[in-house]
Amino acid sequence: MTWVEIPVAIVFASGRVTVMSYTVRGRGSILPKGATWVDGADGWWERPATDENITRMFLRVLSRVEEDGEDIVGATWRRIEGPLPGRDDYRNSWYWNEQARAVVVDMPRARELHRELLRQRRVIKLQELDVEAMRALSAGQSVADIEARKQQLRDAPQDPRIDLSATVEDLKAIDLP
Repeated sequence: MTWVEIPVAIVFASGRVTVMSYTVRGRGSILPKGATWVDGADGWWERPATDENITRMFLRVLSRVEEDGEDIVGATWRRIEGPLPGRDDYRNSWYWNEQARAVVVDMPRARELHRELLRQRRVIKLQELDVEAMRALSAGQSVADIEARKQQLRDAPQDPRIDLSATVEDLKAIDLP
């Protein structure tokens, strides 16, 4: 037997979306509410993905989210019928599209997230170039090339290709110089 899960979207009033996995078939020593034993000797159980069962899990998840400070007033859950955009650094740009009944990417938000990722990743490279520049200065060498590379890193978040990107895959292709 194998573990079986289905993705369910939690849609917050702010428009933010997170995805929880609802376990249809699982294994354990405790039988979840709404489940029946499939193979009690090995601990396998199944529970249907009914609205009641999903709502029960949704309420348990919300109690944890509330502890993290998220405003849960008006939060709902939705069955995801389309594919997920991918579980990666861009999930904070997800929102629920009711017509498609799917989680989709808010590209303007994804572009800003990509700019922030570039800023975070360039910090280490800038620090390495600072060390390289200090060594060059102490050896009496020119630092013009190093300063030019540092400027390229500083300019990376303003790359015009970011604004032209139509998909997250397009954004991922834009990296630091």
